[in-house]
Amino acid sequence: MFGKQDQQNSTETDDLKAKLNYGAEKEKQIMNEIRNGNKAKSFSQLFESSLGGEYFSRPFASLFKNGRIHSLTDQNIYSVLNSSTGEVLYRYQSETPIQHDSLLAPAWNELVACGLNHEAASRVFFWTTDGLIEHELDLGSLAGIHNVRDEVLLAVQKDGSVLQIDQEYGQSTVAQVGPVDASKLAFFADQLVLVTKSSAGTVYKILDGPEGRLGCQFDDVLVTDEGLVCNKDIYKLESGKLQKYKNSPLAAVAGKTARVVDSQYLVTVDENINVYDLDEPSRLLESHALKSPADLVEADTVDGSVAVFVVSGDDLLLLVGGELVWARDESLAEISDVVIIDRHEELSVTFEDFEHEKHWSGYIDRLKHNLQLLFQEPHKDTDKHFGFNKTIIVLTGNGNLYGFDSYGHLEWSIKEHEFSRIFRLDNQAYAVSEKVYAIQDGKLLETDVKEEQKALYPPNLDDSYRLLTTAARGYNNTEVASPAVVLASRRVLYKFLNPQTSVGVFYNENSALLKFVVYNKATNQTYASFEHSTKNPDSLKLVFEENFIVFTTSEKNAETSILGVIELYESLTPDQRSKVPEHQVRTYVFPAPVAAMTVTRTKYNIASKWLIVALESGEIVAVPRTLANARRPFVVSKKQSEEMLMKYQPVLPVNPKLTLSHYRKIIGTKKLVSVPTELESTTLLVGAGIDLFATLVRPSSSFDSMRGDFSKTTLLATIAVLVVSILVVRPLVNQKRVKDVWQTRI
Repeated sequence: MFGKQDQQNSTETDDLKAKLNYGAEKEKQIMNEIRNGNKAKSFSQLFESSLGGEYFSRPFASLFKNGRIHSLTDQNIYSVLNSSTGEVLYRYQSETPIQHDSLLAPAWNELVACGLNHEAASRVFFWTTDGLIEHELDLGSLAGIHNVRDEVLLAVQKDGSVLQIDQEYGQSTVAQVGPVDASKLAFFADQLVLVTKSSAGTVYKILDGPEGRLGCQFDDVLVTDEGLVCNKDIYKLESGKLQKYKNSPLAAVAGKTARVVDSQYLVTVDENINVYDLDEPSRLLESHALKSPADLVEADTVDGSVAVFVVSGDDLLLLVGGELVWARDESLAEISDVVIIDRHEELSVTFEDFEHEKHWSGYIDRLKHNLQLLFQEPHKDTDKHFGFNKTIIVLTGNGNLYGFDSYGHLEWSIKEHEFSRIFRLDNQAYAVSEKVYAIQDGKLLETDVKEEQKALYPPNLDDSYRLLTTAARGYNNTEVASPAVVLASRRVLYKFLNPQTSVGVFYNENSALLKFVVYNKATNQTYASFEHSTKNPDSLKLVFEENFIVFTTSEKNAETSILGVIELYESLTPDQRSKVPEHQVRTYVFPAPVAAMTVTRTKYNIASKWLIVALESGEIVAVPRTLANARRPFVVSKKQSEEMLMKYQPVLPVNPKLTLSHYRKIIGTKKLVSVPTELESTTLLVGAGIDLFATLVRPSSSFDSMRGDFSKTTLLATIAVLVVSILVVRPLVNQKRVKDVWQTRI
């Protein structure tokens, strides 16, 4: 569910609240230090945008109350927005998928009741204004949750049970109706009327009274203080029964999406958002046109004005007084792909400048430049010389393109083109669409290009295996730093580095086996094959780098993963080569399910390799290749210890010091990309999914640059002392030489 926050004990609540407050303050402090240049650039940085850089996807249920907008979204996220700014205050992602009939309702003491319907069960969370869980209740599948005068809640279950929940979270059954899909609640004097949607139509039930049917669709029923508006009729409670009256003053809203706000205003939705006085429904107070149909509308009063929250596609809007206050684009919460390209920066000094420059003037210019770098504060522009600032292009699920710099600033966007794929070629990004348009008989016809070439299966596989994925190395042999592994005996194992080598993964449903086939993609020659058992092939993550292949799988609802490493060599006999590669394999237990995986890349691949893993729990961690190694022996010999080979252990631990995301929870990471910078020690890592995350990673530390905490003052003081010492000592040395000459002559 939403973490493991059991708030039944007040001490635990205080402790958790203190931790969350500390985390928020700490994050603000660190982000300020990053902006001011006081933190090393290797520290993990979350992307920022005009709205804080946090996304939560498109809401399907919302509650607008007390200046906050509570939402449940397509990505199983409960979010809270500040209605004044649109800023995300809290986000929590459910560990299990939530259904779109989940519910939000106000409760007592400013609590919010969040009823989550899962496939197997339902649970109600009571959230505080601080973003903490006050209490949890397990119930049957929910059709509705209703606040009764801020005193109790009525929970309507789909089996027809109506439960009353008091402020001590006690439960009692107050009514039983037939199976229902949804419900609404009306208050009339001291009686409650429950309106339900069922297979029999729209049914009402007076609690402690009779029941009957309404003559309209459930979605068209509008609950007001006077009665139930149903098409052009209104039902009023009289003498314990609902009486039907014709020609309701609210007949104009029949068939429209409508909301009653604070018992004073009526908000209707068609092509426009219209606000009426509830006492005079014919008098239009304000109106706002929509570019596209509204999917969800909620409203509240803010400082005497009607504020309307609108979800229209991926756009979230807040309208106050008919004016747009803010808008959010939540398409960035569904990133499907990402590419990173270098920025075309102009050189500050060209070759011609050096060619026509005099010797002393060039020296003086370089001295001035170095002094400026020594005294000035760190600036983002200096990072372009190291290749840190790149253009990050993301493709969203609705086909939009967005371009960010490495600091998370949105630089441009291309919308409404419905791109389906982006890729990089020669440091250029290309976007393509699967849709093709043609004109025939004066009509514009649309189709798509989704035909794929039939997979060419290896000879030893039959049709019972289906292709899951393939992987190949993304660069040629000139970018491989070392073609061999040097042993303690000074002999070598040659890596198998054929650039045509690929790996294909196939799955057999009957035997629940994954088959990894290493083959030559030019000749279709099979080099080797491996089998791995799993019942959850969709969990497979695969990377191919240099001469090694890494994969992970995890079973459903498991808390661990299996991580396998396959290394390919020309021969396992030192100093030998062969036509067909030989291999070594090791598998490990990894202590968490894996969401995405990649391997660090540097400019010349001299720096050590790290395996970067995004966990489903929201952390991004690094695993050194020395741990994820297929050559780790079961018993370490003296020579193997000289090679720094570690003894094989079945469990591959996660070092908390290598948690790149630090204390942040990065939600929904689907893809990790590592690209080189101009510094061999440093690679830029980008994670994309619901959140955008970027950090500079240095697997071999900063061997080619000075640390961020380098003491410039100490360096300058040392230089000054040396200069003064030279000025003082030089006359003494000259004087001593003269005396020595006179003494020699005498």
